[in-house]
Amino acid sequence: MKRILYPLLSFMLFACNDLDVIPLDTLTGSNFLKSDEDAVAAVNGVYNPYVYLSSTLTYIIDGASDATISGEANLGGGGPDMASLTYDAANSYVYTAWSTFYTGITNANALIEALSASDTGVTEPLRSRLLGEARFLRALYYFYLVQLYGDVPLILHGDEGISATRNTVNEVYTQIVSDLGDATSALPLAYASGDDKGRATQGAAYALLAKVNLVWAQTPGVNSPAEKYQASVAAADAVQGYRLAPVYTDNWNKSLRDGVENIFSQHHLQGLAGSGDGGNHQSHCAFATTFSDETPHLVVTDISFYDRFDDSDQRKAGSYLAEATNPENNQTTHYTLPRFRKYIDVDNLVASATSRDFDRTILRYADVLLIKAEALNELGRTTEAIIPVNQVRHRAYKVGDYADGTATVTVEDISYAAGISQYDLKRAIRRERYLEFVYEQNRWFDLVRWKVLVKTIKKVAPSKDQNKAGNIELKYYRFPIPQSQRDLNPDGLWQNWGYEGATVANPYAGSEYENANEDDGWN
Repeated sequence: MKRILYPLLSFMLFACNDLDVIPLDTLTGSNFLKSDEDAVAAVNGVYNPYVYLSSTLTYIIDGASDATISGEANLGGGGPDMASLTYDAANSYVYTAWSTFYTGITNANALIEALSASDTGVTEPLRSRLLGEARFLRALYYFYLVQLYGDVPLILHGDEGISATRNTVNEVYTQIVSDLGDATSALPLAYASGDDKGRATQGAAYALLAKVNLVWAQTPGVNSPAEKYQASVAAADAVQGYRLAPVYTDNWNKSLRDGVENIFSQHHLQGLAGSGDGGNHQSHCAFATTFSDETPHLVVTDISFYDRFDDSDQRKAGSYLAEATNPENNQTTHYTLPRFRKYIDVDNLVASATSRDFDRTILRYADVLLIKAEALNELGRTTEAIIPVNQVRHRAYKVGDYADGTATVTVEDISYAAGISQYDLKRAIRRERYLEFVYEQNRWFDLVRWKVLVKTIKKVAPSKDQNKAGNIELKYYRFPIPQSQRDLNPDGLWQNWGYEGATVANPYAGSEYENANEDDGWN
């Protein structure tokens, strides 16, 4: 009997937050969910798989985009193949993302079924809240899967993985929206206990719902895209209690975890991940070569991406590290290619490549504002859309003071003015998304939903023996179904077009993907 391959179900907390680890054998069999403590430990197991995806998602979503390449001396292997667009269905990162998300979904399904039973020993309102957390996480995991792979098996119960087939994109999105609707009514605005920091909130559910509807509205074959845009705006408006951090880099300051802009992030704390170092390998990938000018595992494709920033935009120095001084010998390295700064510990550069306890940003308020702006603009409500875009720009320039404090700037200097055309604001929003979200696992998703991935990457010049422009093809709008999964269930898990073993017709022929008239906002 064929089935989707899932790693074994485990309910153990490693790094969602700093709660006690509960041994697996105390949460199985007759003892399962007989107390509130059991239930809280079980929901931690739904968060748990996400801990180990920082490197994988960075290679997949940033590395496979236009703005990031592998800086490793020896190309080849899962990560470098991803960044050079030479990956296939056997790629380890392609498999890791698939299997890890389905592990989280499996854990969520088990918990939802257990908490829905009539004889659960979990008290209210905790039971409802935990159901909300599980449904939020299941929606988040499916949102990644449907964007990365397209049609994917929609598994909602423990026995549905047997000979499962791929559900349509619209079916998956319908379930995601359903789960998030349940989550918004079950999750709290905030948590009273500091120990619960990092858990999903109502604001996180609404923020994700806004993003889901925006992406779904731009997906081919969707019914009533205008309704999806309207739902996106409504969800964005429902995100309450957050604001932009005045200092951009506060979002990645270890001493300011769960700050005013943070909506949902993956917590990484020393000693809690299996490696004991915090587990966020984005830090290592960005600064693996420390003070050497040799490029690290992941680096900006070329200097033109750095030069897109105005020097007065605080996001430039907040996104990239152009130079670093070694405190042990006081020597300064001026990097030929700037490093991704957001997960580099600038207060402890010597240890930054090995101390990996930065929280990984998943949703923050700037994203909500730009999601809302894009949805409003797509609805033709351009005058309204200008407002949230300008909020993001005003913070970037710290209106009243340039970022370096040497000059002043007025609102008029950097604001998009009333009267801008819908098309020009669309391109402006796309530029702002690049400037705002460097190295935050947004870029590939943005290029795909705008249907400009191929066109954009074809502009990239060859770098470090990596010819992205020459390797990019239409098939890279989706990742391949992992070959190991297809070996178990080749009929249900048919391969995406363009990859070895695929038998389906080219879904992009004659479409806007092939004949993209738009761009990413940068000429």
